[in-house]
Amino acid sequence: MLLVCEDGHLVVYKARSHNISALKSEMLNIRECLKAKVDSKIQEIDDKYFSVQDLVGGENSNWLGTKLEPVYRHRKIKWKDDEEKAVAQAGRDVGKFLSILLSKDSRCFLVKPDDSDYQKVKMYRLMKC
Repeated sequence: MLLVCEDGHLVVYKARSHNISALKSEMLNIRECLKAKVDSKIQEIDDKYFSVQDLVGGENSNWLGTKLEPVYRHRKIKWKDDEEKAVAQAGRDVGKFLSILLSKDSRCFLVKPDDSDYQKVKMYRLMKC
C-alpha cells in the first residue's frame, strides 16, 4: 500500500494503471524483478527513502539480459534513432510499474515526490502499518 502525507494526515495514494499491451506477456517477470530489487534495497537501507533510480539506474542501468530488457526494447522500437529518449521513456515506464507494484504490496510505503528533480521522481520508504 502506498501512503502520502497530505495536510499532516496519511492518505492512500492511488497509483494509476500503466498498461503496455506489447509487454503483457512480460509483466510477471518485470514485477518479480522489481519486487526482488525493492526487497534487497529495503534490507540495504533500512528506513531511508529510495527511488526507481536507486533500483534500476546508475550502475544498474544496463538492462540487457535482465527481466527489464523488454521494456527497453519496446521503447527502442519507437525511438530507433534516439537512444536517449528510448532510455528515458523506459525508465519512466519502470517507475510507473514500481508505483503500481508498491500500491498492491501488503506492506506500507510512504511516498513523496523528489522536489529537487524536474521530473518529480517519487521517493518511497517502508513504514509500519
